[in-house]
Amino acid sequence: MLIDGGFFYKRIKKWPTIDRDDPVLVAQAAQALCKKHIIKLTRSPHNGGEWLDHVYRLFYYDAEPFEKQTHHPLKNQLVKFANTNEANFRRELFNEIRKKRKFALRLGSLKEEGSWTPHNRHQKGLLKLWHHREYLTGLTKDPSTYDRDKSAEALRALEKWAALDEDGVHYPLRQKGVDMSIGIQYWR
Repeated sequence: MLIDGGFFYKRIKKWPTIDRDDPVLVAQAAQALCKKHIIKLTRSPHNGGEWLDHVYRLFYYDAEPFEKQTHHPLKNQLVKFANTNEANFRRELFNEIRKKRKFALRLGSLKEEGSWTPHNRHQKGLLKLWHHREYLTGLTKDPSTYDRDKSAEALRALEKWAALDEDGVHYPLRQKGVDMSIGIQYWR
């Protein structure tokens, strides 16, 4: 059985009964879901660890926390990704996963894919300002070109830019190498 750790962690946000800030509880939730699934598939008894008799490995795959540091363009400060709460949580979660019987942890790495980028929810609004650039540039050079409707549209677009807060950008990362790790393990 394969568990995509990143996807799993995002999905448990919607579970009101799990404290997703506790790595022990998150690891227990992963194990409980595997158990439920194996019992359903094999119709094995619910008692004890008999469900594990039907399992070779439960592969939990994810990526090591990003270790680099970079300058945040809006906060104007250095971000040390290795020291973030998320990085610390993931390291603790991986340790808890390692303790679980029949669980195998497969970790890839995170690679940078560019630089700081606005989140998708901001992209459309920010791009609208681009459409008004010629009008605004012309207006600064010659105020007599003022058009009330165009100015109102440009101001609405500018409000989208002003609404971009410090958390409105992300550093694009992509998981690499975990597929190969799983494939090599499988074919041994």
